[in-house]
Amino acid sequence: MFKLPTFIRVTTYTGCVILFLATLFNILILVTFLRRPRRLIKPFTIHVVNNSCLEILTGALFCPMFLYRNFDREIYRQNGYCAAYKYLNWTMPAMLLLQHGIIITDRWLAILKPMWYREKKTVGFGVKSTIGVFVYLQVWFLPLFVADTISPKIPGQYCDDTAAWPRYQLVVRLMSSVVPVVLMDFSYPFLVFMVWKRKTAQIHTGAASGRGGRTARSATHHMGLALWLLMVQILLWTPVNVTSMLIGMRSRLTYLYDVHTFAVVLSGVLLMVDPIIYLAFLKDLRKEVFLELHEMLRCGRTRRDQVLAHSAGKSWNTSNQRATAGQSTSGELGGLTAGHIKLHEVI
Repeated sequence: MFKLPTFIRVTTYTGCVILFLATLFNILILVTFLRRPRRLIKPFTIHVVNNSCLEILTGALFCPMFLYRNFDREIYRQNGYCAAYKYLNWTMPAMLLLQHGIIITDRWLAILKPMWYREKKTVGFGVKSTIGVFVYLQVWFLPLFVADTISPKIPGQYCDDTAAWPRYQLVVRLMSSVVPVVLMDFSYPFLVFMVWKRKTAQIHTGAASGRGGRTARSATHHMGLALWLLMVQILLWTPVNVTSMLIGMRSRLTYLYDVHTFAVVLSGVLLMVDPIIYLAFLKDLRKEVFLELHEMLRCGRTRRDQVLAHSAGKSWNTSNQRATAGQSTSGELGGLTAGHIKLHEVI
């Protein structure tokens, strides 16, 4: 399967480090949101919360399974394990992709339907959007998953590649990945133009002040966040989309699986970059994350000081007990010695 084992080994270890850091970053972001929901969770930032949840699930479930296959292929002769792997392989990356699409759609709604967006767009709408995307993917993928699971397997054959309905597989890839990617990629220059147009209008009309100014700045930051997420996704996910399509088309390129493994690890960098983009454009989130880190460090120092103080107190008590015991023992020995002398004198 792999033609460059050393390259695959180095790539896999690198992917493990990236995955660990990305999961930590996203957990920190999610914990900060959940501890301060009224201040941070808004109709737009709910998409960030949902995206962080998906990235944590991807980092905890799918990515370890994919990386482990580079160390031990024999586990992919077990149908149950392969079924779980294939389900996550089709579902999790596509969910992340479409969640980014939801963020882009949110910005288009804010531009094209500003009144509706301000009056009707709620946190619940963001949650329903993510649930709707999940249902959309299941409608396309579950028939393929069931067909592939119940199809007869050759004894001893690796089962991690989906073999059933190859033509329908291409349809699923198109509808779950290719079409959304094309739509988002083509929307990028238009969104950039809208940002430029808005900034130009602000320059000509003068800097806005008060509540209107804060709203305009917030909208600009949200648009900047969406554009950066889209740009990074285009750069990091285009290679894995291409290699996945080639694998689905049963291409026989010599180093295809080696390149695909590298492309998957490269796409995993997105999980680490996304939280950095959140912090760069969401000022309130950035402040709260730093406060959260400060509290964690302070609690860590307090806990360490308590442990040290407890250890010191325990050592002092032990020494004191030993000294007291020594004095008692000396007194008892002295009493025994005096009694022995008196008894000897009587005798």
